[in-house]
Amino acid sequence: MRDLKPPGLARRLLELWLPDAYGEAILGDLQEGFRARAEGRRWLLPARMWYWSQVLHP
Repeated sequence: MRDLKPPGLARRLLELWLPDAYGEAILGDLQEGFRARAEGRRWLLPARMWYWSQVLHP
């Protein structure tokens, strides 16, 4: 079984940038979105690209 974890660096950056009150909720929502895009797919690259686009979106 593949490891369906979002990119570690992107997650750590969000942990640093987000306020504690909202951080866990936002990280949880992003993880759900990542898993939904990654499950059943042959490649994880599109899911990783989506996650990074969410992290870097102004």
